[in-house]
Amino acid sequence: MREPEELAGAWAIETPTATCAITFTTRRVESANGWAIDDPGGCLAAVVSGAVAWRPIPEGVALAADDRRTLVVFNAAADGQTGTASLNGGTATLRRT
Repeated sequence: MREPEELAGAWAIETPTATCAITFTTRRVESANGWAIDDPGGCLAAVVSGAVAWRPIPEGVALAADDRRTLVVFNAAADGQTGTASLNGGTATLRRT
């Protein structure tokens, strides 16, 4: 499992219909048991509704709600820079930018 400091930085979530630029920070969100997601474009709610934090997990990266629920898991690819998940709109890719 990778450390938060390794994963912090600019990422994008790409779906069949949109790309959402976000930043994984190292600001702790205790209520979500994770680290804050900066969403300057305000697009994250349309892709993963309720996501306020991220956390590294053995499988890759999870996005979490304020009540600690895991909303989506992006399974890491071998390159460590991308991951995929199934969302209601189809497959989404998390990619370091």
